Amino acid sequence: MKTRQRYIPEPWIPIQWAVRLVQKAGMHANIADPKIIHDVLKVSR
Repeated sequence: MKTRQRYIPEPWIPIQWAVRLVQKAGMHANIADPKIIHDVLKVSR
């Protein structure tokens, strides 16, 4: 009997996804202070 191995994404995939979310939120003015965007992206890399 085969058991399915759970899919675990590469470590960079969730980080890249989060970076894109922050960038899109910044583009659409959903982040109150634009200075935060740069700091968040710097931490994620």
